[in-house]
Amino acid sequence: MRRHITPSLIISVLALFVALGGASYAAIKIPRNSVGAAQLKKDAVTSAKVKDRSLLATDFRTGQLPRGATGATGAAGPTFSFSSSDSTFAPVTIEPYFGSASMIVEKDVDVPRPGRMNVTFSGRFQRDYPSAGDPSAFACQMYGPDFTPLGEASRSGVLTEEYEYEQMTIVGSFIATEGTNRITISCYGISAGTGTRRPVLFLGYNMIGVLTGA
Repeated sequence: MRRHITPSLIISVLALFVALGGASYAAIKIPRNSVGAAQLKKDAVTSAKVKDRSLLATDFRTGQLPRGATGATGAAGPTFSFSSSDSTFAPVTIEPYFGSASMIVEKDVDVPRPGRMNVTFSGRFQRDYPSAGDPSAFACQMYGPDFTPLGEASRSGVLTEEYEYEQMTIVGSFIATEGTNRITISCYGISAGTGTRRPVLFLGYNMIGVLTGA
C-alpha cells in the first residue's frame, strides 16, 4: 500500500529535528567560568570587550600608565632652627628700679635664608637675699635685630620670700634676613612697694627659634 506524505507528517518530522538539535546544543554548552588564558586567541580581548573603568593600576606594567602633571610647589616648611641655653654663669642682678635695664641675653643667630623667625625664651629668676625689704618684681623685653622690640614687655609676679623664684616665658617673632640676626633679652625692676626693694637674680635660660617660610 502506498502511503502519502501529509502536511501533519512533515510538521512532526521538523519538530523532532528541532528537539534533537536543541538537545545536541545543550550537550555541548560551555560551563560557566571554564574559559581561561589558554582558550583565548591572541588579541581576542579588545577594548570593546573590556568594561569601562573596570581595570586597576595594578593591571598594567610599571611605566605603562602616563604620569600626571606636576603640582604646584607648596610653601616652604621650617628648614632651620636653633637652640641656646646657659645655667652655669654667675647670676645677673636686675636692679629694683626702672631706668637701669640689665641685658641678660645677647644671641647672634646665623640664618641661611630670609624668613620669619619664631623665638621662645624661658628664663629662671630668683629674689635676692636676704628677704628684708619690700616685695620684688621685674619685667623683661625681647628685642630682634636693630634692637627692635618684639611685642610688649612680660611682667613677673611679686616675689616676697627669700630665694623665691619665677620661671618666665617670652615669645617673639620677627622677619630675619640672611646672615647674622641678633636676639636680645633685657630686664628691669618694677615697683612692687614703697620701701627698699630687693634685686632679682637671673640664673639661666633656654631659648629656641624656628625659621618658617613667611
